[in-house]
Amino acid sequence: MRFLFTIFLLIVTLTTVAQARYTVEGTIYNSDTKEILPGVSVGIAELPQQGDFTNESGKYKVTLPQGEYTLVLRLLGYYTKQIKIKLDKSKIQNADLDMEDVSLNEVEISAIHTDANIKGV
Repeated sequence: MRFLFTIFLLIVTLTTVAQARYTVEGTIYNSDTKEILPGVSVGIAELPQQGDFTNESGKYKVTLPQGEYTLVLRLLGYYTKQIKIKLDKSKIQNADLDMEDVSLNEVEISAIHTDANIKGV
């Protein structure tokens, strides 16, 4: 009986170690102004179903199993940024995003107006 209990404890311990989960968290900033960026999509390239969005304070938090991952940071008007991390303990990963230069083509608007009130002379 003691032998079975020892085997059971060994299996529980190995299962717990194999399923170790760690947290990566941080704050995302604008690279020019150093202002916080709320609403940034923080995805995991290797696990598309995992991720988070930065809150109103620019903070995110993702819990993942131990391993190597690529954080993918996206926000409209900014260049997408990828950051490789090795997650073997919980860590803080702050980042900044560069604004994307957006240029629009020139638009010309013209119109012809005819007066509908004049019926003839």
